[in-house]
Amino acid sequence: MSSNNITVGIDLGDRQHAVCVLSAAGEILTEEFIPITMRVESIGYTSR
Repeated sequence: MSSNNITVGIDLGDRQHAVCVLSAAGEILTEEFIPITMRVESIGYTSR
């Protein structure tokens, strides 16, 4: 029986997010960086 398990890691940063997908053997399948472009105020939250 073969295993097709993968692991997905997500890092939620204050300037960018990172997503990394690993194979069952621990090899990096893909790694993406997502810049944060939305301001908190634009979704209705205001700090006090």
